[in-house]
Amino acid sequence: MDPVVLVENLRVLTVIKRIDLAATVVFLWDYLLTLGMEVEHIWASKWTIVKVLFLIQRYIPFIDIMGLGMYTVLCLRVWVVWNRKKSMAFLLAILFAGSWIPAIALLMVFVKTIKYMALPPPFLGCIVAAADESSSFEFFLVWDTVMLLLMLTATLRSYQRSGRTALFKIVYGEGIIYYFYLFLISLINIILNHNNSIPIAYRFIAVSYVDIPTPFSQGCVN
Repeated sequence: MDPVVLVENLRVLTVIKRIDLAATVVFLWDYLLTLGMEVEHIWASKWTIVKVLFLIQRYIPFIDIMGLGMYTVLCLRVWVVWNRKKSMAFLLAILFAGSWIPAIALLMVFVKTIKYMALPPPFLGCIVAAADESSSFEFFLVWDTVMLLLMLTATLRSYQRSGRTALFKIVYGEGIIYYFYLFLISLINIILNHNNSIPIAYRFIAVSYVDIPTPFSQGCVN
C-alpha cells in the first residue's frame, strides 16, 4: 500500500475511533444521570406497553442493534401530545410504514455495496474502500421532519392554551430538542453520503439508525 494512502487511512481510522469513543462516553453519562429517576419512576411502576417500549429503547443501545423501539416510543409521544386521536394514530402508522420500510430495504442494499480494504501488518482491521450512495437517508429525513413539525405544532397549540408551565417544558420543550437532533442527524447523513469529496469512511460518522459494519472491524468483507 502506498505510504501516503496508508497514513491517510490510519488518520481516518483514528478520527472515527475517537468519535465512537466520545459518543459512548456521552451515552453512558446520560444513562447514569437518569438512572435514579428510572429506578424511582419506572422500575416500581406497573407493567404496561409504554413501560416495555421504554425499557427496550433504554437498553437496546447496550447491544447495539436497530433502535426501532426508541422510535416507537417517540412516535407514541407525538400521538399523546395530539390527545391520542385515532386519526393521528392512523396517520402515524402510515407515515412510519411508508418511511421505514423502504428506508430499511434501501439501507440493506447499501450495506452490501460496502467494500473493505485490509490494513497491512502490523496494523489490524480494515477500512472502507468503496460504497455506493444510498437514498435511504432521505426517507429517514422525511420521517424526522414530519415528527418535528407535528411536535412543533402541538407545542404551539399547548403554549397558546396554558402558557409555559413546568410540564410544558418537560413534555414539549425537551421533546422538540430531541426531534430536532434526529432531524439534524438525518440531514447530515444525506450531506455526507452525497459528497464525493469526503473520504468514504467519514460518510458513516453520523449514522444513527442501524449498525452498519464499521470501517475498523476486525473482519474484512471483500
